[in-house]
Amino acid sequence: MLKKFVWKNDVLTLVEILTVVVILGILAAIAVPSVLGHIKKQKMRFVMLILPS
Repeated sequence: MLKKFVWKNDVLTLVEILTVVVILGILAAIAVPSVLGHIKKQKMRFVMLILPS
């Protein structure tokens, strides 16, 4: 018979919260420069499109 995982209480521990915050921080540190780079490229493409050749 399989035992079900049951929380003893419904409160997250400090370690769990800190783990989530650290993981989100790492993901943000990776994603933000990439997104900013794409925004910069799109702005440059827009400017090149607007300026007469």
